[in-house]
Amino acid sequence: MTRTISQATARAANRTDQLACGTFGPRWNLCAACPWTAPTGPTPPAPATHYTWLPESDIYPGHLTSGVVDTAHQLAELYLDAGDTAGARWAIGQAWLADPHRGDDGPWRDLMRAAQMDGRTAEVRNLLSELMCAREAEVPEDLSKETYAWVRPLLPEVLAGSY
Repeated sequence: MTRTISQATARAANRTDQLACGTFGPRWNLCAACPWTAPTGPTPPAPATHYTWLPESDIYPGHLTSGVVDTAHQLAELYLDAGDTAGARWAIGQAWLADPHRGDDGPWRDLMRAAQMDGRTAEVRNLLSELMCAREAEVPEDLSKETYAWVRPLLPEVLAGSY
């Protein structure tokens, strides 16, 4: 079944309203709103792709990816605010399915926050190292200003001298 952008947006908006009103169940997932795999990538899409309409569309594929990543980031933040780290990790996974290059820092911060909430300090350190490698940053200060400002209070002992 092929969905148009307006249909997917309407379904996502309905689910967002349900989430905001607290009417979703424990198995609520945004996956039904739209396909979560990357619309473009280094490998050609399979013949039965969801995106057969994309080459003839006026929509830039990067905008689709950004929309999915932003929505998943917002969902992860809601899960984290509710104390549900497993749900947040699921949402982050959906973001990274859409963006296998992990170009946005939001899901990285969400994952570090989930690890910190779970008491996994070593995982937070590893995630910071992975993020720095992904951004080709030599020191944490080379990350985006927003991400560095967010990480500083999370790992002050690491940032004080380990790098």
